[in-house]
Amino acid sequence: MPPPPSYAAQPFGGGPPRFWPLMLAKSARVMAIVFIVVGAIAYIAFLSTSRIHFSVNSIESSVAAVEVQSAYNTLDAKTQTFRASTQACTGPSQPALGVLACLETADSTWASAIQDYSTQLGQISFPSSAQSDADAARAAADNAVSVVQSLAASPDAESYSSASSSPEFTSALNAVDSTYNQLVSNLQGG
Repeated sequence: MPPPPSYAAQPFGGGPPRFWPLMLAKSARVMAIVFIVVGAIAYIAFLSTSRIHFSVNSIESSVAAVEVQSAYNTLDAKTQTFRASTQACTGPSQPALGVLACLETADSTWASAIQDYSTQLGQISFPSSAQSDADAARAAADNAVSVVQSLAASPDAESYSSASSSPEFTSALNAVDSTYNQLVSNLQGG
């Protein structure tokens, strides 16, 4: 004959129903309760620290993105000034002998602006996830500085024209833009 339905919930020998379904010694029950409580506390602590860590990274990325965009906007404004300067150098009021000197002066000024952009990138605190893109952006800017400075040091108009239309020149300038875009995309979570 099977035991009555309430038999499983009663301790041996009768008495009130048990709340602990496992048959454990008292010290084993205490240890199990301690492990459950400690595990729950550790889980809550882990969740709260991971949220704080995520929040700090998010803030650091946002601040870095704003600083990078500000540095690039400054470079863009100086690039517009450079374009206006070079157009003035080749204008009808410029004597033929002074065109190259005027262009080289504008190039030197622009190279300094690109160097300032690179320096500003070096002063920004980036999250570790964006550091390689930041390094690539600085390297691209430094390469562009070198290319523009060599253009500014052209010995004659023919060399200047050849250097300014070279694939190396175009590639160096395009790399500044593309690495900037990649860095900002990384910082904005894209």
